[in-house]
Amino acid sequence: RQLELAYVQSTQQANLDHLQGIKFYSTSDFMVLDETTRQHLELVQSAWSQKRAGSLLDVMDMTVTAMGGRLLRQWLSQPLYVLQPLQERQGAVAELVEQSTTRAKLRQALEGVADLERIVGRVSFGSASPRDLVALCRSIQALPEVEACIRSAQSTWFLERAVQWDGLADIENRIAQTIVDEPPALLRDGLVIRPGYDPELDALRDADASGKDWLSAFETQERERTGIHSLRIGFNKVFGYYIEVRKTHAEKVPDTYIRKQTLVNAERFITPDLKEHEVRMLRSGEHATRLEQELYDALRQELLQHTARLQEMAQLLSQLDVLASLSRACRDAAVLPSNPRSQRSDRHHRWSAPGVGDDLLRTSALCRMTPSSTVKPTKFCC
Repeated sequence: RQLELAYVQSTQQANLDHLQGIKFYSTSDFMVLDETTRQHLELVQSAWSQKRAGSLLDVMDMTVTAMGGRLLRQWLSQPLYVLQPLQERQGAVAELVEQSTTRAKLRQALEGVADLERIVGRVSFGSASPRDLVALCRSIQALPEVEACIRSAQSTWFLERAVQWDGLADIENRIAQTIVDEPPALLRDGLVIRPGYDPELDALRDADASGKDWLSAFETQERERTGIHSLRIGFNKVFGYYIEVRKTHAEKVPDTYIRKQTLVNAERFITPDLKEHEVRMLRSGEHATRLEQELYDALRQELLQHTARLQEMAQLLSQLDVLASLSRACRDAAVLPSNPRSQRSDRHHRWSAPGVGDDLLRTSALCRMTPSSTVKPTKFCC
């Protein structure tokens, strides 16, 4: 396992803390479907259009999270071959079909859950934006409603997940204390760290704000002193702060102004006082940006320590979403999930896919198992 992880590390050239290890699976746990079978069954794409529309996935996918959508696609592509977990899933779906209120509350709560799997990956790679962390925080805030739905259920699947439940409240509090509610898209835009979190950062921000107040007051003062009402203070990355005066008022410019740039219709000047305050403001702004980056990186490193917890909850939530989606599909079709039946005497299995409304034909595939455990269709009927 270490060799495989070392290979990924060397090729990706990035932090892989979100990889908890390599998990092996056995093909005896699910039906191995060859490509021809997948195309005929139209599991994830239509055989005619080669698109999702018209496929079984398109009809059955009523998930409300990106994680759930990916997991449903995986379940359809790898139908379970082990009876016990399949029965537990069906028991959970059957309960959600009958408990319509619980199903509705669960789906509504899951709508507020972001793609935790992708966010955890971005945190590990160091590319998570402030809005990603806020989305993670808001997703955790939706978990109490999800937990209430789980604990009110009685089927085996829900009882087992209730024991495994992790509310992640400490992670939510840590993010909420550090990041503002509506951060900018990029960290370099500033004002990401919540006021009051770090006294030094607050002092630097106050210095920057007082500098801007000084500029506003200086502009008003110079307008009154020179009598040039169109005078304005501007800024660019080449010259910094400057005083701009239209050429029609050139005779009113004081001798203390230092010409910096000539435009078609205006002249730009600087003064010693203006440059002095500019240096103070830029220094405080650069220091604030650097300190904000350090605080944000510290939060990201702390979140990395909880990668396993976040991934486990992401997996649980995606399973919940799929089960709730299947129960919704069953309710719309007015059917209940039946117990899986295994006809091992003749090594045949009948696989039934109940329709949803009038759009999905009731289809059954009579499949013969080969020695290599590859399912090949021998008959299709509608």
